[in-house]
Amino acid sequence: MTMPPPAPSTWRVLPLPELFANHDEFRPPTTDELAGLELRLHFEHGPRLDVEVETETRLRWHSDDSLPWGTDGVEEYEAVVLRDGLYAVTVARLESNASALVVLDRGRERALVNFTTFDEIDGEVQEQTRFLEAGVDGPLREPFSRTGELVGKRVAQRYSTTHVFEHIYLNPNTYAFQGLAGPEAGIAAADPADYWKLGENVYLLSWHERMRPFNGAVVVDLATSRSIGRLVGWDEIQGRTMHIRTGSTSTLLSVTSYDGI
Repeated sequence: MTMPPPAPSTWRVLPLPELFANHDEFRPPTTDELAGLELRLHFEHGPRLDVEVETETRLRWHSDDSLPWGTDGVEEYEAVVLRDGLYAVTVARLESNASALVVLDRGRERALVNFTTFDEIDGEVQEQTRFLEAGVDGPLREPFSRTGELVGKRVAQRYSTTHVFEHIYLNPNTYAFQGLAGPEAGIAAADPADYWKLGENVYLLSWHERMRPFNGAVVVDLATSRSIGRLVGWDEIQGRTMHIRTGSTSTLLSVTSYDGI
């Protein structure tokens, strides 16, 4: 792969419709394995949530206590198999400016929710992302852990035949990207990030752009060389939340060790 051209000296932040275009060509197939399940989520520091997965695309939920997204509702969802018993579930309620990526681990009976909202604070729309952990059909016995295992790795992420990025995991709180191909070719930035370990060589990466209200949440699986997730942001031009489900092939380019420094 050739190096990307240098960014224009006055590069601009791309509008979300332009940024999201063709970010989903390598989006993986969905699964109907969750259809028909009834799940009871026991949040670690909160109420219980009952979920009835009615079909392969629709679920119904209810809680006796208020959660960040309310007390009940019917939502469209999309589920993708990550590994045996491990799923990435995306749920978006764009009319309420909310989007979630849920990692459901049926083998260890637990769930991790990456929940993003866009709220007006002091006259400006700001992204708010929180992480919620829950036990499935019982109390949470084995919490997910934050991790630094990605630190030092450089990974090429190809979302489509036209869109390629490089991710550089700088430290447990920061990642950097540069566009190698596509509309962001030559553009680079470093953003705050959160890393969670989901299993052996599989991680949740969640990042927050400094330049605009935006959250990306993807599961990076170094063993299968792929990433799966969703991007969500506030479109200032149209005054609404936009959301896209993505998938990419991943290539580990190098690993930097800081031992002995």
